[in-house]
Amino acid sequence: MAYYQPTITYKGKSKGNSVARYLALRIKKHKNNYIIINDFSRRNENLKVSSAISICKIMNDTDKKPFYIVYSIKELKDLKLKNGDKIIFLPVNKSEIKKVITYISSFVNTNMTFFFCIPSEMNIEMNKNRLFNAEFKIIDYNKKKNIVKLKPRFLEYNKLMKDFYYKRLIVNEKIKGKRNIYKLNHWNIPLKDSIQIYELKKKKFTTDLNNKLLKEIQNRKLKHKDTLIFDEAGIYEKRKKMANKRFKQRQRLLRGLKY
Repeated sequence: MAYYQPTITYKGKSKGNSVARYLALRIKKHKNNYIIINDFSRRNENLKVSSAISICKIMNDTDKKPFYIVYSIKELKDLKLKNGDKIIFLPVNKSEIKKVITYISSFVNTNMTFFFCIPSEMNIEMNKNRLFNAEFKIIDYNKKKNIVKLKPRFLEYNKLMKDFYYKRLIVNEKIKGKRNIYKLNHWNIPLKDSIQIYELKKKKFTTDLNNKLLKEIQNRKLKHKDTLIFDEAGIYEKRKKMANKRFKQRQRLLRGLKY
């Protein structure tokens, strides 16, 4: 078995953001990227999405491909995706996670990058989802400088051990004619306006969801009102028939007729 060693090689000195460059390199080799972003400290769920947005923007400097933020399988299916596109997925519930994983599992050689920014309370068991080839953990956030510190690890599944190997990216650069090879432990990403981009998307999603729920409630009220009117009309007709019947019975009684 040939062991997977994530490596990026530079002709000269490292140009920085090696992880993003390696992801872009995988796309050029017709391989998809399936990345899960975790933050076990639960300091701020927004940091996951903001980090994914920043990574997409760094990758865009290389491939100029767009990225999309989606909340559901319906939103994902509605997109007219092209080779090289990037998707940031924020699930609303666990069922959406399963649906999306099943859906994108069929994507072969589409050169796409998927980021799963899953809330801590919905965290999925990695061993049951071999689809992922990378996990980025948020280990620190500098609020003053607006920089997030990631621990990027690339995954290789071991069938015998039924577990993943977590591997650091190997950076191979050339400085003053000599090769300098080292493993990348951490990656500092400036978030810049990524938080604002996410907040706008979240606001739009919340507004659309509220409008949809409000419309459903109004439709239910109208339907319920129509049912009440119908029931009231039915009761009125029934009572009217009973009253007529009783009136006729009295009339017959007064005339001395048997009934």
